[in-house]
Amino acid sequence: MEDRGLVLTDRATLEDVLARRRPDLLALVEQAELADLAPAEREDVRRALVDELCELPYQGGDRRALALLELLRTI
Repeated sequence: MEDRGLVLTDRATLEDVLARRRPDLLALVEQAELADLAPAEREDVRRALVDELCELPYQGGDRRALALLELLRTI
């Protein structure tokens, strides 16, 4: 897993998704490096992102979808 960290826009998107879908995971965003997450924590975060992505209306190159896909590649 490549450790690239999150830019501010990625972090804001992740916080938004987790605040609505898995508020119990919000504390993980505060960790300095998401690469330090346990495998189960990483999977929980990814599931929240996938749930969000699956509920978006299909619009081709939608910014929100692209941001979520980038987060999935990062985490």
